[in-house]
Amino acid sequence: MLSLYALEEFPDIYTDAYLVDDDDGLLFVSLWGRDARALELLARLTVNDADSVIRTLTVNVTPRAQRLRVLDASRLSKSVAKTPKETLFGCLANVWIYDSDCVEQRNVSGRWHISRDLTSLAMAQSSDLVWRLVQQASPVPLLDAWRSTVMEFIVGENWLEHRSGYRIYGLRLSLPEEVFLTHISALVRDHTLRLD
Repeated sequence: MLSLYALEEFPDIYTDAYLVDDDDGLLFVSLWGRDARALELLARLTVNDADSVIRTLTVNVTPRAQRLRVLDASRLSKSVAKTPKETLFGCLANVWIYDSDCVEQRNVSGRWHISRDLTSLAMAQSSDLVWRLVQQASPVPLLDAWRSTVMEFIVGENWLEHRSGYRIYGLRLSLPEEVFLTHISALVRDHTLRLD
């Protein structure tokens, strides 16, 4: 069952999903609230006025509140969708606020990938999506037949980081090109990874 949690700073705005990094830095949050209040929250996250600015959102979950810290407001991207005015609750806004690093197309390595399905590192290791990310990040082409060996190495080196949030999960692949290339080359030379 879906639970919505109120924000301490805006008691009439609720979250249905969020993800933070190790320092409680905001990676993603999905918020629901009245249109005007949602726009006020967005403005207060990005304004430069010291009296009005908000740098932390607090989700009232039990047993302890979860802080969502805005480390750099300039890195935030936003997406807003509104319900029709004719609904039972009037016009509501669903606001997604996320670190722009989650959607940058420049390089898959070092970026957070957000999913509702990757509930554990073991699941991520066997995921087709994660394998495609590894293939995209790799400085050399990787054959599908090499998947289990390469993924085992990546997980063993802690180059795949998994985060659990509320109703969503994050995954970051950090592939050091030189070390990875050296290891793949060695596995090809000793025929652990076969070319046929």
